[in-house]
Amino acid sequence: MEGLPVFAVRVATAVLLLGSSLFGQAVYVPNYTTSNVSGYLMDPSTGALAAVPGLPVKTGTSPVQALIHPSGKFLYVLDSGAGDITLYSISSPSGALSVIGCPHCDALSPSGMAIDPAGQLLFVTNLDPGTVTPYTINPSTGDLTKGAAVGAGRDSRPVQPVVDPTGRYLYVADSNTGQVSGFLISGVALTSMAGSPFTAGSGPSSVAVSRNAVFVANQNSGDISVYQLGPEGSLTPAGLTVPTGGNPTSIAVDPTGNYIYVANQMQLVAFSTTLNGAYPLTYVSAYSAGITPSFVAVDPDGKFVYVVNSSSNDVSGFAISAGGTLTPIGAASTYGVSGPRLLTVGHIGDTTAISLVAGYPAPAN
Repeated sequence: MEGLPVFAVRVATAVLLLGSSLFGQAVYVPNYTTSNVSGYLMDPSTGALAAVPGLPVKTGTSPVQALIHPSGKFLYVLDSGAGDITLYSISSPSGALSVIGCPHCDALSPSGMAIDPAGQLLFVTNLDPGTVTPYTINPSTGDLTKGAAVGAGRDSRPVQPVVDPTGRYLYVADSNTGQVSGFLISGVALTSMAGSPFTAGSGPSSVAVSRNAVFVANQNSGDISVYQLGPEGSLTPAGLTVPTGGNPTSIAVDPTGNYIYVANQMQLVAFSTTLNGAYPLTYVSAYSAGITPSFVAVDPDGKFVYVVNSSSNDVSGFAISAGGTLTPIGAASTYGVSGPRLLTVGHIGDTTAISLVAGYPAPAN
């Protein structure tokens, strides 16, 4: 870097640091039967997964979901049996996990959780008594402070929440009533939006959202309900429900909002959001994974899709190609675990580490 201005040297050095060791992506999988968490580092070029040394690590009883905080510094694991949330710090670049004490991380019959894009709020659905609980997140420690729970509707059994990309709306799939509930987010408060709850298919199991649409996987009716986002987050059916060829338990949308991926317990099915007559989605292809593909996630950069196979206890990976088509990249086995559930894929590494370069200002969190 000889001959470059001091500022250019600092920028180049920072880029080298960012690209070489401070940042990466990881996949974490909670294992319901063995009550532990598996972890993998993701190759950014190929998407291949390599097991994180020292994992799996013990967590609370019967975990059902894991979530990486947007900062990349924390991992939350929802323990349905213990009725709490286990909080870990994430070491970068190793991906190792260390338990952090979290005195306010209790939950009541928890079934699913979501974090807003800014990393300020976490939402947990509770099967019984059918509520959604908001928590504020301490950005320094990851600790949670519980807010006031709100009801998800009469006779509801909410199973999964999701926050829209703007952080203004929360949507919750209700497995018992065949509906999806919508809430306006204002600070830590939740308010039911106009027209909520919205009719879905039978046995909604999972929900995904893009900037202009909401997608609900209906396990019992074997299809997908698609809605257009209206004023203040209200939902309008976008067309006929779309068959999936199985009983879908998990749905994910890529960052562009153009492609949908569904695990239907037999295959991974890809759709585009191109209209197909009265159907709001167009079938792309179906792909074989492991035994009983049940949970799916797309990496934040939109390059890879990962599927948890609940019977073969492994994770199948696919590279996203043109038109949303997928190319298999292999599977990672989850040795010593059983009953894998909803995985999380995300960047790890503290962005403030750029301040290690003398004289270069750290970016805002």
